[in-house]
Amino acid sequence: MQLSPFTTGYAAAGGSMFSQVMAGFLANSGTATEDISPSRRVLISRARALDISCPMATAAVDRMVHGVLGDGLSYSIGNSDFFEADEYQTLCGGLKKSLKLASMTHTLDIQGRLTFAQMQRMACRNWLLSGDVFFVRRPNHTNCAWRIIESDRCLTPTQFDTNANGLKATNPDNGNTIIDGVELDNESRPVAYWFLNHYHDDVTSNPDDWQRIEAFDELGLPLVLHLFQPTRPDQYRGVPLVANTIETLYSTKAYSTAELQAAIIEACLAIFIVSNTDPTRNPFGTAPSLDLDAPLVPETPEDQEKFKLSANRNPTNPWAHNDFETIGPGESKRLAEGEDIRTIDPKRPNSGYASFISAQNKGIAAAIGIPQQVLEATFEGTSYAAARGAVIEASATYKVVRGFFIESFLKPMFEVFAYDFLIRNHIDTEFDTPTAAKILSTESVWNAPSALCLDPRAELESWKLAIEMGLADADEAALAVYGHPAKSAPLKETEHENI
Repeated sequence: MQLSPFTTGYAAAGGSMFSQVMAGFLANSGTATEDISPSRRVLISRARALDISCPMATAAVDRMVHGVLGDGLSYSIGNSDFFEADEYQTLCGGLKKSLKLASMTHTLDIQGRLTFAQMQRMACRNWLLSGDVFFVRRPNHTNCAWRIIESDRCLTPTQFDTNANGLKATNPDNGNTIIDGVELDNESRPVAYWFLNHYHDDVTSNPDDWQRIEAFDELGLPLVLHLFQPTRPDQYRGVPLVANTIETLYSTKAYSTAELQAAIIEACLAIFIVSNTDPTRNPFGTAPSLDLDAPLVPETPEDQEKFKLSANRNPTNPWAHNDFETIGPGESKRLAEGEDIRTIDPKRPNSGYASFISAQNKGIAAAIGIPQQVLEATFEGTSYAAARGAVIEASATYKVVRGFFIESFLKPMFEVFAYDFLIRNHIDTEFDTPTAAKILSTESVWNAPSALCLDPRAELESWKLAIEMGLADADEAALAVYGHPAKSAPLKETEHENI
């Protein structure tokens, strides 16, 4: 029996074209560039706007940055499969001192403003907030200083013939394809990047406004670091961390603002005077009220003079409206015959506000990969087991993001630094200098911040058991609990006596 392709498998479920439930679900997906690039600038603008005005959007980015980097990842000495142990320890010891000195003197930042740890935080936050970020260095082999470039300035040059949306063009000098500012060779490998010399508010076709920077120099050292995390094949630009939660964040922010305004109104006592008397008389006094026939915005000199001479105007600010009265505590006012007071009773069903916001935050937290308790930075009403589970789950996400950050940003940057260190100190190894720098970068170890320790005694007891069973060593325990390798063990009482 032959089954119809429209009634089997996915065609009978999520892929059905006849289901009434899916009838309005019209989805159309193209390549990664077609799905991302046309909307990327809008996504970035909205993500930045929410980061400024929406607390949960700010928390989503900051929690990730804090968990991934802490106060910055630090370089430490590991083991090598290529160098002799003594030689490797000497090289890495010199590299560590030189890196610390360079960070203290801000020499890694071309603008001379940021330390190495601050550059890491700048890179990570801009990557997560805008989808990608660039670091560019001058084409000099012994130059290890970098300049951070926001993603807005990497664009396809407008002086070339582009497609309809201006995202794709061909470099006439070499025939390479340029997609959203990234120049690709025949193997779709990024070989150069195109940057505006200013921000994109004034994009022109003047070639002097554009600069092409190759991805690597002739020695293979990176000239441009493009930090972004692709999620699809043939994807060359990134999207913000909160891209798939922008609608939820914006709607939740609007709802919270409306609830706040309603609470403010409800906390106020506002009254209106209902009167069938002369509307030009002030119900709270005998002074004439504002002329109801006068224009709100006086245009003629006569109207302006009339407003200035109005008996109900503030003499220090004659243009300020003063057609209302205030009532102080314990005061009472006498009303005229036929006048009455009406109050506002703003009623709204806000009993479900907290639970609704909590449900929305739970979805936002799941989308970015961390538990709700970590996103909201509160463990109120949570048991120790649940809080520890949330911390462990968040640490798993941080570990993945941190690994990508190390491989895509820290190690390429450290490769240039190691090459500069070897050249400046005239250090010869069994490898040529570029290869030695590549090995030192690949085998470099970067210490991550420790996870949140809810109960230090319980954590240390569990690590002590793991060490006794041979499942871990003291360095692993110290890195997990305190964020640094194990210190020297304290002297015992018998050792004190022998000194």
